[in-house]
Amino acid sequence: MLNRKGIRRNKRWNRGLLSLLIVLALLAAGLALSQAQTAKEIKCTPEPVKLNPYTGDPKAIQEGRQLYFKYNCNGCHSSTAAGGMGPNLVDAAWLYGGTDACVFESIKMGRPKGMPAFGSLTDDEIWKIIAFLRSLYRGPQEKVTW
Repeated sequence: MLNRKGIRRNKRWNRGLLSLLIVLALLAAGLALSQAQTAKEIKCTPEPVKLNPYTGDPKAIQEGRQLYFKYNCNGCHSSTAAGGMGPNLVDAAWLYGGTDACVFESIKMGRPKGMPAFGSLTDDEIWKIIAFLRSLYRGPQEKVTW
């Protein structure tokens, strides 16, 4: 069979191209589904909303600071918690939700693509680390959710 320019087409080549396009379409569909599932995982799930019992407590904030360094949080989030390899923890932008309960869940359970689970920490230790992070917050006050 000849095309418009008089060049012979290869039927086998056409079938191969069609197969390649089908495979690429299936891969794209799979990637879209995977991203949709990841987006579902990103949602913070704790119910009901828990508030940190240590917010504003100077002794707990100091203990939270010590725990932050003891468990090497600074290795990813920097010594100022302003971000490094991991995200900034002292602004108003939280990828997985910025409420106390969501931050608690992020620390306890971990998050995909980088944040390990720290399930071995006690609830009190996690709350104290969050109290420390809250003491460093420098964002707009209207965005405070704790």
